[in-house]
Amino acid sequence: MTVEGIDISNNNVDQDYSRYAFVFLKATEGETYQDATYTTRHAAVRNAGKIAGAYLFFRTASTPSKHVEFFHTVAAIQSGDIVALDFENDGTWNQYSAQALAGMATQTMQLLMAAYTNNRVVMYCNLWTYNNIIIPYNVPIGDGLWIAEPSSVPTATWVFWQYGQSGVDLDRGNFDSVDKLHVWAYSKGQLPPGVSTGEVDWNGNMGMGWFPAGTNEFYHLTFPCGPDNSLIAQWGAFSLAIGGPQATADIHIWFIGTQSIQGGSGPQYLQELDVTLNQDARHEWATPNNTDQISVLIRSANYRVAWCLELKAK
Repeated sequence: MTVEGIDISNNNVDQDYSRYAFVFLKATEGETYQDATYTTRHAAVRNAGKIAGAYLFFRTASTPSKHVEFFHTVAAIQSGDIVALDFENDGTWNQYSAQALAGMATQTMQLLMAAYTNNRVVMYCNLWTYNNIIIPYNVPIGDGLWIAEPSSVPTATWVFWQYGQSGVDLDRGNFDSVDKLHVWAYSKGQLPPGVSTGEVDWNGNMGMGWFPAGTNEFYHLTFPCGPDNSLIAQWGAFSLAIGGPQATADIHIWFIGTQSIQGGSGPQYLQELDVTLNQDARHEWATPNNTDQISVLIRSANYRVAWCLELKAK
């Protein structure tokens, strides 16, 4: 199952963004060209509650650092936005070796990943570029591949696939649901399979999911305990994020330790927190040692709240 999206630039007319799960927008080209429609459309996509992507079109006449510096001044990347390098032939590739082109792509991706550590960064290219430049020279693709291949389903592992054209470029996201796309976009880290709203889904040492908008919604997140359901010799980094137009949430959090569930010692309230999330806010806390459960009371929220709980070795 996939989710549907588009990518557009000033060459396309405005779209009904409510029809799509995500929209990639051209932000810059080289070190001087700014797409005149980007700023307005970026706001419109986010206001529609959709995932916005921003891409820079690479030109060999500009250096990787100049590309990224200019992109940074234009794109105004926010929480949940996806950053993309559009690496395709600008008409000059016949002047360069594959190795030289790979070097340009590598440097640009490294700079983008360093500049946007709290956002997903992906590589856009066609199948020829992937097979002849990206793979042979180990060019980093960041958080995944956005591949242009309209003739058939790509054999390469992809996160986004530009599969066709109908007035605009048509894309698919490799996610089972729109919620999973949102969790992936707002939370750095590998998306576990089967994430469902308000429940715990683990992939190794990480859990992710959504708390839906609502009032007086109460949820438990239970850590995977040891073989005897006793103390876990790990600590967790717990984060909450909210995005969307005028999004707010008032939340109370309890970090709870049980010491020995089998022994019936009962819960121990290790720490309590009150937090207010506003539009595009994200907070992260180190959970107290010996936390077995986190309980969350959503006092009020007008937008869904993403959560991520990662267990880390001390």
